Amino acid sequence: NSSLQANYTIRNEGNGELSNLPLTLRVITPDTQAEVSSQNETVDVGVGDSYQGSYEISTAGLSMRTYGVILEAETTDDDGNAKVITIGTRFFTVVDREAPDLSFIKPAANGVEPESVQVIVNAADSMSGIKSVQMRIDGGEWQTLSPYNINEGTYGMMLSGLTEGEHLLEARCTDTSNNTIASVLRTFEVDT
Repeated sequence: NSSLQANYTIRNEGNGELSNLPLTLRVITPDTQAEVSSQNETVDVGVGDSYQGSYEISTAGLSMRTYGVILEAETTDDDGNAKVITIGTRFFTVVDREAPDLSFIKPAANGVEPESVQVIVNAADSMSGIKSVQMRIDGGEWQTLSPYNINEGTYGMMLSGLTEGEHLLEARCTDTSNNTIASVLRTFEVDT
């Protein structure tokens, strides 16, 4: 899910009507106070009444970290000077819950190969990065693939001494948040 809902309630427990009250809901980075997004609205809240509002916050493109959500109102003090008061503050943390992307580059799907085959896969995770990439052949033991070209996100190994006939490769990948993609399959044939 790439968004979350911030719900809030304003209660007027004073003895005067709140008319045309400017509200701002801001999302900030707590360490730098940099504003990530905001929503402004103007509300009327009668004496003893309440107002309920919400703000859908998009988390797409946000880094994995904690953010603050601040609800503010602009009022005037006894001398008629404008002032901003903080009504409430909450925090949320963006985490990676999505598995990485994984695809075979080599061998070619349903291709014919010699008894030595280079296996190359592409693994990518835009949130937390790649922790490990593994493969196995014909249901055997999982083996860790070495980085092939780290700039391109490729991992690989050389398989040799393969018997003639059809073979099934399975690959899996885990990101640094421990999300694992289900096995990606590739069949090929060895013809010596």
